[in-house]
This record gives sequence, C-alpha cells and structure tokens, in this order.
Amino acid sequence: MRTTIYAGVSVLALAAASPLLAQATVPADCTGVTGNCSVIDSVGDNNSVTVDQDGTDNVSEVLQDATGANASIVQDGVGNLSNVAQTDDEITLTDPNAIVTQTGDLNTSDVAQNATGVGSNGLLATVSQTDGATSIVNQTVSGSDANTLTATVTQVGTASSEINQTASGNNANSFAATVDQNGANLSSTINQSDTGNNDRIQNAIVTQTGADNTSTVDQINRRQNATVLQTGTNGTSEILQQGSRNEADVIQAGDGNLVDIDQSRSRHDAFVQQHSGSSGNTAEIVQAGNSRNDATILQFGTNSGAGIEQSGNARRDVAVIVQDADADDSGAAIIQTGALPSNVATENAALIDQSGGTGNASLIEQSGEDNVVENVQNGSFNFSTIVQTGTDGDVFVDQIDELTPASVDGNFNEVEQAGDGNIISVSMAANNGIAGTFQYGGASNSV
Repeated sequence: MRTTIYAGVSVLALAAASPLLAQATVPADCTGVTGNCSVIDSVGDNNSVTVDQDGTDNVSEVLQDATGANASIVQDGVGNLSNVAQTDDEITLTDPNAIVTQTGDLNTSDVAQNATGVGSNGLLATVSQTDGATSIVNQTVSGSDANTLTATVTQVGTASSEINQTASGNNANSFAATVDQNGANLSSTINQSDTGNNDRIQNAIVTQTGADNTSTVDQINRRQNATVLQTGTNGTSEILQQGSRNEADVIQAGDGNLVDIDQSRSRHDAFVQQHSGSSGNTAEIVQAGNSRNDATILQFGTNSGAGIEQSGNARRDVAVIVQDADADDSGAAIIQTGALPSNVATENAALIDQSGGTGNASLIEQSGEDNVVENVQNGSFNFSTIVQTGTDGDVFVDQIDELTPASVDGNFNEVEQAGDGNIISVSMAANNGIAGTFQYGGASNSV
C-alpha cells in the first residue's frame, strides 16, 4: 500500500516557507488555490480516505487505485471543489465507494469511478449539496459480469447535476441513477449507455421542484426505465430511449411545461401527465420500432398541445390523449403508420378524448389493417379530422355539448377513409354542427 498526502495548509502559508520546501510539497493541483488544498493519492486494497474542510475556495483531490476503495469528503463553505477519482483494474473487485457532502454556496463535486476487471461488485457514488452547486458523476465499467452502477445526487437551491454511466462488458446487472433537486433554474442530465450483451436493468429517477428547470435522460440499450417529476413553471423534460422494453413516465405541474419522449425499437411504454389548473403545456411522444407500443398523454389545462407518433412496424400499438376539464383552445394529434406494403400496421388503436372546453382541435391519421379510431369532444367550436387508410378500419366520432348554451355549439368533424371494409360512425348531440364523411377506393364500406 502506498499513500501520499498533501493536506491542511493554505498556499499562502506554503509560499512563506523556503523555496525548496514549497517546490517539494505543493502539488500542481494546488497551484493558484486561495483556500486550503488537500491531495491524497492512495494505492492498495481496502483503503479509506476522509477529508473535512471548512472555509472558502478550498480544494480536495482524492486519487485511489485499489480494490475496496472508500472516500468521504465533507466541505463547508463557499466556492469549494472536490475531485474524487477511483480506479480498479483487478480481476476480483469490491465496491469503490465515494461520498461527497458540501454545504454552502457555489460548490463543485466531480466523482469519476472506473472498473476494468471482471466481476465488479459495483460502483457507488453519493453526492449531497446545497445552494448553487454543481455535481458531475462519471461511472464506467468495461469488464464483464459487473454488478451495479449506482449514483445518487441530492441538491438544494439553484443547482446542476450530470450523471454518466457506461457499461461495455457483457452480463452487466443494473444501472441506478437518482437525482433529487429542490429550487429554481435546476438542470439534471442522466446518460446511461449499455453496449454489452445479456444485460439487465437501467433506471433513472429525476425529481425537480421550482421554476425554469431542465431534465434530460438518455438511455441506450436494454430494459430501461425513466421517471421524471417536475413541479413548477416552464419546466422541460426530454427522454431518449434506444433499446427494448423501455418505459418513460413524466409528471409535471405548472404552466408552460414541455415534455419530449423519443423511443425506438420494441415494446415501449410512455406516460405523460400535466396537471390541472395549468396552461401552455406541450407533450410529444415518438415511438418507432416493433409492435405493442403504448403511449398516453393526460393534459388538464388550457392552450396546451399533445402529439403521439407511432411508426415503423407498428402492430397492436395503443395511443391515448386525454385533454379534460378546462382544456380550452388545446390541440391533439395521433399518427400511427406502418412501412407499407411489407409491414402493414395491424390492430392499432387511437383515442383522443377532449371532454371539456371550447375551441379544441383533434387530428388522427392511421394506415394499415384492422385499426380503430375514436374521438370524443364535449363542448363548442371543436374540430375533429380523421384520416384512415387501409382495410377493415373502424372510426367513431362523438361530439356533444353539455357545457354551453344550445345556440353556441358549432362543432365540426371530417372523416376520410380509403380501402375496403371500413366503417364510420358519427354522433353529434348539439346544434349548428357540420359533419363530413368520405370513403373511396374500396368496397364493402359503411357509414
């Protein structure tokens, strides 16, 4: 075991010593530091390092090349910096563990963990910060049969968090990234990449509270799961998932929020909810790949927009948009398509339910066989457009007005079908409505 420690004195104090002593004891990482500077370089097995600093503009650097490495960093003050780098290239690995706790303003934590051997028992990083902090966690496993990559970041105040987790070996067990932020102008980025084979779970959970917050989750390969909860106004959530059996859930409360979920390959499941009493929200889900994708958007508010697109070899896909309660002047669109003619979209279902409000617009487009479309609108001056191409398709339109006086109504719907064996059913229970149905290019159709 080799441990080298530089710690505990300020650069000004070192400068007051002899030039020879200063040259021998001040590491390059401490050059220009106005507070205390600690550098610990540890090599060996089962080493533990603890650093405790108080004050302003302090620097702590911990370098560990060992199995069973543990580092605990505590900094209390303003403008402090903590760097932890843990590396293990042994064949049998034991939990590299880093815990960083920073209290005060404008502190920065950077944790880098790297395991290259076979059979890593896991990488663990825990960061806790307050007031205007920045956290970066990088975890990389290149050996096979790795157990778990776990990163947990908790921040209070205006803060930024970035977590990067990468596994390139086979038979990796799971990724776990959790970010809990409380404040305004928050930023969270989680990147999880699994390029090996026979791997299992990826998991990302982001919780943000306040205004003008941003969350980005990028997951590549295998069974992924992303959950984001944002409370406040002008929040942005973006989720990109590439792989199989993915799931993404976003819940937002407040005005002017944006959700964008992009999923590719098979069996995706996406859910978005934007709470009542809000306005100006936008949600979009794009799913491209194989069969049995499921997308749901729930919006409760005014001047909102929702869109779902399911494309590729779309079979037995389900898309649902509900704009309810006080959903005035909102728009919703669903597009379900297959790669015709070799990959015909089959038995897809689309529903748009706008059950309260005025001036809402709905658009649904489908292609393929045995597809079903339903559009429900309750209110006045609502617009519905449905285009269905293929065979044996069913379209149901229900426009009613239980909310405004009978003389107001004025709903409009248009249905267009091309193909054989299609059915259109339109029900309008209001006044001054207009309905148009068009069927062409086939036989055995009915209205």
